[in-house]
Amino acid sequence: MRKNTVVLMLIAAFAMFFVSCENSNKKQYEVIPDGAAALVKANLGNVVNESEILEVSMVRTALDFLVNTMPKESRDMFREIITDPTKSGIDVNEPMVVSVSTEPVEVVVSMAMSDKNRFVEVFEAVADGTGVELVEENGITKVDLGYAGNNELDVAFDSEVLVMVFSESGSADAEYYMTLDKGRQAVNNDKYTGFFASLSDASAFLDFTSILDAASNRRYMSKDEKALMEMYASYDLSFLMDLDFEDGYSEVATKVFASDEYIKRIEACWMKPDGRFLGFVPYDAVGTLNIATDFGKACEAYPEYMQELLPMIQELGFTEEMLKSFAGDIMFAVLQPEKLGSQELPQMMFAVECKGRDAFDAFIALLADEDLSLVDNDVYALGLNRYYDSSSGEFVSGGYDYYLMYKDDAIFVLPENIYSKVVVDGELKALDRNITDNDCFAALEKPGFVGDFKAIVSLYKDMVTRISPDDKVVLNVLGIFENVEFVMENATETNFRINMVDKDANFLKQIVDEVMAIASSVAMGGF
Repeated sequence: MRKNTVVLMLIAAFAMFFVSCENSNKKQYEVIPDGAAALVKANLGNVVNESEILEVSMVRTALDFLVNTMPKESRDMFREIITDPTKSGIDVNEPMVVSVSTEPVEVVVSMAMSDKNRFVEVFEAVADGTGVELVEENGITKVDLGYAGNNELDVAFDSEVLVMVFSESGSADAEYYMTLDKGRQAVNNDKYTGFFASLSDASAFLDFTSILDAASNRRYMSKDEKALMEMYASYDLSFLMDLDFEDGYSEVATKVFASDEYIKRIEACWMKPDGRFLGFVPYDAVGTLNIATDFGKACEAYPEYMQELLPMIQELGFTEEMLKSFAGDIMFAVLQPEKLGSQELPQMMFAVECKGRDAFDAFIALLADEDLSLVDNDVYALGLNRYYDSSSGEFVSGGYDYYLMYKDDAIFVLPENIYSKVVVDGELKALDRNITDNDCFAALEKPGFVGDFKAIVSLYKDMVTRISPDDKVVLNVLGIFENVEFVMENATETNFRINMVDKDANFLKQIVDEVMAIASSVAMGGF
C-alpha cells in the first residue's frame, strides 16, 4: 500500500506543478482505449496559472515545508521543479488524460513526457528506500512495485508518455495501453472528436450506453427496471462537458449526443419561452426559472411514461386532456422576504400557461377541503398564511396570503402584495419595475434559471438575527459572486455560468484568494 501511495503522490506532485497546457494529438491520447465509458482531460497548468496558487504565501510555505521533509540530497532538485516545472521531466505543455472502462473497471491515466532521463532521476529520488524499482525492457520502463500475482496498479513510461493503470481485476498492464494499435484508440473514433478537440481548461465525456450496460450486469433489476435501462441504452446516449475559468466568470457547457429517435423526442418537448410572465416578477427577485414546454407533445413523445402517469393524475381528479392543456411558458420565482408574523420569510410566485380552465377547476376541487375562499372572478385566497413558529412551537397566522387565479389562459399563484400590483381592475398589468429591467436576469431571454447572489446575501442578512462566525464565512464567500445563470441553448445544449463581482481577475484566482483569506483568518483565530 505504501508503495502505491508513493507512486500516486509522485504523479500528483508533478500534476500540481503544471504551469501551462495546450491540446494536441500526441502520445498521451494514443494510449486511451476505444470504448471507454468515461474520459476526463484536465489542462491543470491553466488551472494553476489562472488561480496563481503557487504565488500564495501559505502555499509556498507549505511547499517549502514539504521539500524540507525530503532527504537533503533531493531538496535542491524539488525546489528547482517548483520554480521551473519543466525540470520534472513531464511535458508541462500537454494535458493529463484519464479514461474509465467497464467490465472490468479499469482506469488509465496518461501524461506526456519531455525528458525521460530527468524523470527517472526525480522518481528514484522520491522512491529511494521504498523498495520500488525501475525495470526497462524494449524501450519501456516499468515501475516494479515488488508485488507477485495480483497487480491492481501498474505504471510504465517511455520517452513520450507516462501511463498509470488501475484495474479491479488485479491485472493492470500499462505496457498494453502504450502499444495500442490505431484501431483500438479512442482518439481515432469519431464519437470522441469533440472531447479531444476541446481547448477548455477541463473536459469530460460520458458514454451512457456503456455505463448503463455495465450497471445492468452488476446488480439485480426488476423486469421494469431492466426494460427501462435497455430502452435508454438503445438511444446511444453520450454527454460532453467543457469547463472554463475566465476573468470574471466560470462556465460549464454541456452537449448531449444520441440516436435520432431520442433527439426527436426531446425536441418535441423543448420550447423557447416568450417571457410573458417575467413582467410580473419584481426587479429585486432572488432567483427566477423561466422555461416552456408542450405537455401534449410530451405525452405523444413518451407514451410509455403516460401509461404510468395517467392513473396517478386521474386519482387526483385530472384527465389526460387537462395535462395536455399545459403548453407554453412556466415561471417560478423566489422573491425578497416579507414580514410573516414575527418572521421575515421569502415569498414565491408561480405561473404556467394552460389552454382552457378545466385544469384550474380541477385544482379548485382538489383544494376544496383546504382554507380556500373565492375573492374575485376566478381568484381564490389560499390559506397559506400560517407558519410554524419555532419559538412557541405552534402554528400561527401570518401577515399576508397567497392567491390562486386563472387569467389570460394561465394559472397563477401569487403573494398578496404582488397580486395587488399586477391585477388592476381585473386585468393583468406588468410591474413598473420588473426583472426585465434588471441586467442580472438578461440570460432569461433563453429558457433557464438565474439566481442573484447579491439578492441572496441581502435575503440572508434579513433572515438571520445575529451574524455568527459561520454566517460571516458564508456571506464573505457569496459576496464575491454576482449571479449564476443556467440556460438551455436548445434541446441538447446547456450552459451554466457563475459571474463574479470582480470582472478583471480570473475566477479561480478570486476563489483561491477568498479561501486563503478565510484559512488565514481561521488560523489567526478570526471570524
